[in-house]
Amino acid sequence: MLQILLIFIITLLFIGLGFPIFISLFITGIIFILAMDIPPALVIIKMFESLNSFTLMAISFFILAGNLMTGGKITGKLVNFANAIMGQFKGGLGHVNIVSSALFGSIQGSGAADASAIGGMLIPTMVKQGYDEDYSVAVTAASAMLSPIIPPSIAMILYSYYTDLPIGTLFLAGYVPGIILTIGMMLINYAFYKVRKYNIPVIKFTWRNFFKTFIDSIGALIMPLIIICGIVFGIVSATESGVLTILYGLF
Repeated sequence: MLQILLIFIITLLFIGLGFPIFISLFITGIIFILAMDIPPALVIIKMFESLNSFTLMAISFFILAGNLMTGGKITGKLVNFANAIMGQFKGGLGHVNIVSSALFGSIQGSGAADASAIGGMLIPTMVKQGYDEDYSVAVTAASAMLSPIIPPSIAMILYSYYTDLPIGTLFLAGYVPGIILTIGMMLINYAFYKVRKYNIPVIKFTWRNFFKTFIDSIGALIMPLIIICGIVFGIVSATESGVLTILYGLF
């Protein structure tokens, strides 16, 4: 117990001194390996065992799939599709930010990647349209948290790995709370739109624009179905679905 407390304190000390978190953890680990005289061979074996997992490979595959979507500018098409649906309502771009995060999260499952991809496009646009910068950042940061909830979720993959729960069941369980949170965030966005007394012009809804943006983004919208259906029906594992997602993204 004392060793765990010391590891925690020393790690926090290095973080407080300005070291990056991964460097702080690395230095703390080296200190305790030397102090406890742990054989280097045992350290290498344990490091390899922690990484040698077929399940954990799915994380890097889904992240790569998300990067492919961003690099291929498919993320922008998802934003346009969300704008075609939600741009007609008060607080339109805030709603677009939330819905875009939900759609992008259903592809790659990382909150950080979501905030980077969606925020990089929508924060400047929201500010330019008349939203306060702090509000634009807050909406982006909050909606990015939908990615770890809406499958495929990196957090769910890790949870499945450590608890041996079926990943397909966890993925299915993420959709209902994900949808509820999406709707809840949109209601809060609408309330704050009124509280902050924004009066930003909305975009008129047209079926022509809706179908155009839907056709442009249909490739990305199909991807979550490939992931979930493949896992739930036992066609592929989570890791194999990650590889399939990359191949589909490249196509």
